[in-house]
Amino acid sequence: MRRIVSILLCTVFSLTLSGQEKPKWIDEDSRESIFPSKVYFTGFAYRYISSGESLQDAIQYAKTDAQADLAKKIRVLISSKSQSKISAVSVNGQYSENESFLNQASTETSAEVAGIKMESYYDSKTQLVYAFAYADKNELCGYYKAQISFIIQKIEAAINDARQFSEDGNKMKSKKAYETIMPMFGELGFAQSLLIAVEGKESDEAYIPLSLSLQSQTTQAIASLQTATLIYVESKEMNLGKKVEILAPKLKGELSKIGCSFKPLQSECDYILNINASTRQGNSLNDMCFSYLDAEVSLIERTTGKEIYHNNFTDVKGTALDYERAGRKAFENIIPQIVDKLKIIIQ
Repeated sequence: MRRIVSILLCTVFSLTLSGQEKPKWIDEDSRESIFPSKVYFTGFAYRYISSGESLQDAIQYAKTDAQADLAKKIRVLISSKSQSKISAVSVNGQYSENESFLNQASTETSAEVAGIKMESYYDSKTQLVYAFAYADKNELCGYYKAQISFIIQKIEAAINDARQFSEDGNKMKSKKAYETIMPMFGELGFAQSLLIAVEGKESDEAYIPLSLSLQSQTTQAIASLQTATLIYVESKEMNLGKKVEILAPKLKGELSKIGCSFKPLQSECDYILNINASTRQGNSLNDMCFSYLDAEVSLIERTTGKEIYHNNFTDVKGTALDYERAGRKAFENIIPQIVDKLKIIIQ
């Protein structure tokens, strides 16, 4: 199972004692009495100071181990709830049962647990370092309820922005805006799963139906935008003064691999790809001829008329036994350069 918890040490209280009476939390029975598991998440660790190791380093290592112990208990608690049935909103807006929500949240998310308090103790007689981490479950619930509300507000605002891009005809920006939303669902899923696990039941303040509906909207929008990239290609290609058609079909073939389709009418497309390329004769050396290609490539949003990509390629060399074939080779050599640029923009 992937690591689901990385601890952010928001230390409200951190104390190291040395040479004084041992704190009660060192004893397991006393620790449970003072910090009952119904109220606290706790983590405990101890270690000997290794040869050549400083006391400060030993204390830090012990604290890290205590945090890991606390994190493990949270992971186990969330995993134990992973088969719980959580009501969700289906695509058509009707309530259904989704029993994989917590399982997904517990295996796919990485989040921070805030508000952990730390204590440590060094026993100079035994050369042992002890560390204790604890977090109040009620405080965690309050924190994550606020986080859930905040993240959902961010997601809703981001979805509105992405929709506006789409309505304005900028599908590329819309797709990228939707894609930036997806990591937020990881943070949201962890906060929701922790809240539900701690409270022992589905919490109304976890907003499970709403978050699943928002995730469904985002996923469907990305899929729709991915498959709807239509391009009209207008190409003027000359090889040593003769009209050729080399770049256009090659570019169409490469761009189709990332979900682009091509239409014969501009009015049916999202983007217009303009290509103007020509070769010129160069010199020769040892029976090898060199031709050079210059090309101008631009990508325009059809609905807005805005040029979102423009590049000039110069002196792209082709080598062959005659100048015409060297020119064709130059056309072939420029294709990867153009495709790499366009993929960054379109994907």
